[in-house]
Amino acid sequence: MINLLEAYRNRRRKQQTIEEHETHVKDMNSLYARVFKTADGQRVLEHMVQNQMAVSIAQQGDDLITIGERQGRSNHVNEIIQRIES
Repeated sequence: MINLLEAYRNRRRKQQTIEEHETHVKDMNSLYARVFKTADGQRVLEHMVQNQMAVSIAQQGDDLITIGERQGRSNHVNEIIQRIES
């Protein structure tokens, strides 16, 4: 289990070389693909797309916090899709 308080305290990333960063990104993309390319992962991702991307981000009367939250959720789903397609 991740110790969230410890992770928060150590939230600064260590300096990486370009090669280390590229390796880390490739590793993370592989992990995302392993999770979301399963039948269950695809089902979850479809649910996320329907509920967080295929909806209006801003509607009349929404405050900026609500709009920002919806945009952030949509961006997160989009990042997952980009990672599993890379």
